[in-house]
Amino acid sequence: MVSPQCLAFAAILLTASTISARANDEIQVYNAEIAKIGQWTFQLHNNYAFIGRKEPDFPGGLIPNHALQGTGEWAWGITDWWEMGFYTPYAVDQELTPYSNAAKIRQLFVIPNAIVDLGFGQNGGAEFVPAARFARKLGENLAVGVEYYTDLGPLQSWLPFNEQQHNIYAVVDFKIGRFDVNAGVGYGLTPGSDRLMYKMIIGTDLTEGVSDKSSEESKTLRRPETRMGSLSRP
Repeated sequence: MVSPQCLAFAAILLTASTISARANDEIQVYNAEIAKIGQWTFQLHNNYAFIGRKEPDFPGGLIPNHALQGTGEWAWGITDWWEMGFYTPYAVDQELTPYSNAAKIRQLFVIPNAIVDLGFGQNGGAEFVPAARFARKLGENLAVGVEYYTDLGPLQSWLPFNEQQHNIYAVVDFKIGRFDVNAGVGYGLTPGSDRLMYKMIIGTDLTEGVSDKSSEESKTLRRPETRMGSLSRP
């Protein structure tokens, strides 16, 4: 069953860029589980293309093949429907050259009927990037599932199907101490997708915060039902 509360609108503001090799730093299904009011959280995102695309998304961009991409993400709960995030994206290409994408501020609003990724600045734009998650909880701190990611292209003109990104991931969620872990292996279904990917998200709560919601589960471990949301480009 699809939960209507798990549709989100993510407006991502690129505040600075030191190089043109943009890091595709997140592979994550967003849902309605955001930081509580006044709470700080941290997540470390990493993904690696074992077999990736050999061409960049734009001139001067990062070649995904054999590249490690990721970000540190600090998030703060402002209201029960608004979370602000601060990203520090980075990447290491197949020549082991490190790159920084400076920083970006992400505003996440939990509202229905929108799955949109907005970027402002150089190479910015509005793209339609829906994602879905199916998971089954096997224990209090263990779940397995399937995640499906797409990048259909600009809102005003979708890309031809062969150029779109469609990736399916087998994932596992578990907890080590105070840290939540989401890890998975993904396969690309179209020529425009990276063929074989690995991803891992490690997250933790830095402060308690307050909330009037009845659910206190983490941002990473989720209930065994379909989740849908938006994400950065996989």
